[in-house]
Amino acid sequence: MRPEDLGAMELRRLARDLREDIAALDTLAGAAARVASGSAPLAEAEQALLAWKLHGWYTALEAGLERIARGVEGSLPTGPACHRDLLRGMTLALPSVRPAVLDAACFGELAELLALRHFLRHAYAVPLDEELLRLHARRLVALQPAVRRDLLAFEQVLLGWAGELGGG
Repeated sequence: MRPEDLGAMELRRLARDLREDIAALDTLAGAAARVASGSAPLAEAEQALLAWKLHGWYTALEAGLERIARGVEGSLPTGPACHRDLLRGMTLALPSVRPAVLDAACFGELAELLALRHFLRHAYAVPLDEELLRLHARRLVALQPAVRRDLLAFEQVLLGWAGELGGG
């Protein structure tokens, strides 16, 4: 697809939805940071809350990336590595379709959060590792400003395309 293949209203809607995803990411990152901020050991419930916030943050990010892929590219990656392929794809520009959505320098750290999300979804009876959760919380807090910046920049791309297509 090309931006001109999309309607201005569709682009504005996608930009609005992306802004809501950014707000969710901000909220979840702040909550994860608050839970992980202390130096005292986390109770089991606090570990579970932190795991849930980390899982939620990556899920919110991926929901936004999926929305972009469907809306702008017209499809999502498929197959056993589809989540990783989606993430990698968003760090690459697609000439005449869209610029890169995320900075490629963030890929490795984001892939670690994807792996954690996968683990949390499939590790039903495995005890949580507090140090690992804290490591991922620090990773998320460090990534959040760059991810936020990149998504806001892409929102502006969408709004720019919408303006070019039909009345600002």
